[in-house]
Amino acid sequence: MRDLSHLWSGEKISFQNQPDDPIPDIAIGVYTIWEGNRFIYVGISGREVHKESKSKVRGLKQRLRAHWRGGLGGDQFAVYVFERITAPQVTREQLDAMGEGTLTLIELNQEYIRTKLSYRFLVVDAYSEAKEIEDALKSGKYDPPGKPFLNPM
Repeated sequence: MRDLSHLWSGEKISFQNQPDDPIPDIAIGVYTIWEGNRFIYVGISGREVHKESKSKVRGLKQRLRAHWRGGLGGDQFAVYVFERITAPQVTREQLDAMGEGTLTLIELNQEYIRTKLSYRFLVVDAYSEAKEIEDALKSGKYDPPGKPFLNPM
């Protein structure tokens, strides 16, 4: 298997800005997400990256952009962040603001993701390779980084 250490010791990219360069527009890949030095999530993308599509962005960049949006409707990572990290930190004032319609759960999640989290990624040639790497990281096969906080096996 290839050297995976970049996924836990390479340069981190902040979610402050929408994921863009240096991620290829169309790519199969593995990514790790970090809260400071804490490994919180591992994911993969690109299963159907080679299928014909009108979208100019598919796979890895598309998935990381979905995480950056922080929506709770279909992005499992964003749901995990909300349930395990954001929700327990909601204050009385924030609940009042939600009741008044001046704040939403998605805004809270977006703020957390964009100010506290960063990612590393690795482009691979095949989805099966990405899945193998993801499974190894979820199971804690490598130390560092150990198992991810939000989605261990």
